[in-house]
Amino acid sequence: MNNNNFDVYMDLGSSKIRAAVFSKDNIENNFQIEKNCFSNFNKAKFDFSSIEKVIEKIILEIEDKSKEYLNNIDLMLDSNEVFSIGLSLSKNYDGLKLKKEDVQFLIQDAKQQVLRNYSLYYLY
Repeated sequence: MNNNNFDVYMDLGSSKIRAAVFSKDNIENNFQIEKNCFSNFNKAKFDFSSIEKVIEKIILEIEDKSKEYLNNIDLMLDSNEVFSIGLSLSKNYDGLKLKKEDVQFLIQDAKQQVLRNYSLYYLY
């Protein structure tokens, strides 16, 4: 069995490892797991073995709670070398469902804010 009913996201930060599990069928089945663990992704020779056991425990806990074998995990790494930006978007749709065009408008607004406020940085 694989994780067809859940989306799993794991965040490897400098002091904690977090996992968020989202049910595709029932929001009440969503859960998260957080474990303390020091990791330094900026070292020249990163030693993954120091956090391997914590990651393994998290994966086993997710599989136990979800009753599914994990086939895919979306992984996020938190590093001091990552450039972060501040972004604020808002639009009032008066309780209406979002349409594809609405999302495209918000994405375009975000791109314009980045271009306007971070023009000195190289953008891909």
